[in-house]
Amino acid sequence: MTGKQNGFVAKLMAKQKEVCPSCKFHHIHCIIHQEVLCSKIIKMNHVLQFVKKVEKFIRSWGLNQRQFSSLLSDIGCEFESLPYYAEVRWLSCYSVLKRFWLLREEIKIFLEMKGESPNELCDGNWVQDLAFMVDITWNLNDLNLKL
Repeated sequence: MTGKQNGFVAKLMAKQKEVCPSCKFHHIHCIIHQEVLCSKIIKMNHVLQFVKKVEKFIRSWGLNQRQFSSLLSDIGCEFESLPYYAEVRWLSCYSVLKRFWLLREEIKIFLEMKGESPNELCDGNWVQDLAFMVDITWNLNDLNLKL
């Protein structure tokens, strides 16, 4: 793809120079790798840490998972639970964050029922950061699907 002489990008740049020598051709090497690096640079670890903590609290104990699923079905929610977050599959981050965003009120109720303090869910700045992360990960996920 990106060989200096025989790669697709090199051949495309050579053809472009023949057709339109004054036009510039911009190419990006390994855009998916750059996305991963950019996702690490964004200082939103406080959002992911809390989301992972809550997901672990709900999913790691069978009783909590059953009670949370029961709460969601009693409310009439379309979802049954939170998906797992796997750091090695960083594209799964979008599905976890989006579901967390959609269920944030139910999660808050569940944590309060269990005697946990959902301080982050009451903090307006943290909720804005969560919404920002949902949007960013949606755009990254959409870009990857288009690639």
